[in-house]
Amino acid sequence: PSFLKLVPRLRLRPVAKETQIIREGTFGATLLIIASGHVRIEKQGNEVARLGPGTVVGEMALITSTKRSATVSSIEPVEYLELHRDDIAELAQESPEVADELRQYCHQRLLHNLLNTSPIFKDLDPLTGLDLLEAFELQGFRPDDVLIEANTEGSGVWVIATGEVSISVPQEGGEA
Repeated sequence: PSFLKLVPRLRLRPVAKETQIIREGTFGATLLIIASGHVRIEKQGNEVARLGPGTVVGEMALITSTKRSATVSSIEPVEYLELHRDDIAELAQESPEVADELRQYCHQRLLHNLLNTSPIFKDLDPLTGLDLLEAFELQGFRPDDVLIEANTEGSGVWVIATGEVSISVPQEGGEA
């Protein structure tokens, strides 16, 4: 795959035990591939996973330009490969299929994460959940975009996978 063209741009980073590698709530410009050792994933101070070699972390914040959704810390000495947004952008200029493959990877990862963590899908058997999630269309929005407008016909079901939305309900007289 075209993604292999990124390999020469990867930087090996070793860290000691109990090192915070990614901090929740910060903007990220890199994705990491755990090469050796294990990391702890925490959301709002609660451990949600432990991951090891071959795992990719940080890709969603990198692709969506949103804040990191979790903290990643080493449980033991860890080596990881780091890829910077600038390297991806530069290579995507030369080979647009690289960006497409990375977007597709992130889309699949997002669906997998939703299936495993969203209360909406928790009671579904895995195959039914995957079939349902595959029907969703991935969309991105900018601040102040309107997703749904009051008193208009709905176009489907929305699942907010990353970021935040605000909901306002018009009062009598039309003011929200």
